[in-house]
Amino acid sequence: MKYFLIIVLTALSLQAADIVDLVGLLDRNDTKGFESHIQTLSDANSAREDNKKTILMYACWVGNFDAVRYLLSKGADVTAQDMGGVTALHLAIWKGYSPIGLYLIEHGASGTVMSQEGMTPLDIAILKENREVISAIDKKSPKLKSLLK
Repeated sequence: MKYFLIIVLTALSLQAADIVDLVGLLDRNDTKGFESHIQTLSDANSAREDNKKTILMYACWVGNFDAVRYLLSKGADVTAQDMGGVTALHLAIWKGYSPIGLYLIEHGASGTVMSQEGMTPLDIAILKENREVISAIDKKSPKLKSLLK
């Protein structure tokens, strides 16, 4: 039993280290190193245990478009939400990374997912006066047209 617990605790610490390592690579803009760590669908959807933020969310937060593209090519879930209901699209728009936001929308991210704070990516785009993102969300959600005019 003692050895089983050691193995489980070691595995958990390694899993946590993986996401920390990936975030570090993103912070250093080490695209090649980052890509070498992301090989499977599971890797592409790596998330922190404490807040459920995915590696895609971190890539959006730091504005690493190459990492975002790579993660989506490996099957990262653009609809994943952290513990507060925030998505990668929320973060990209908040940080002002319009090209990343537009790319996420093109790949299935919803502009109408509400976080626990009551904000959608569309709300953030309106707040930031980001007409390009507002228009892209509008095209994906035609029912919004009457509200946006």
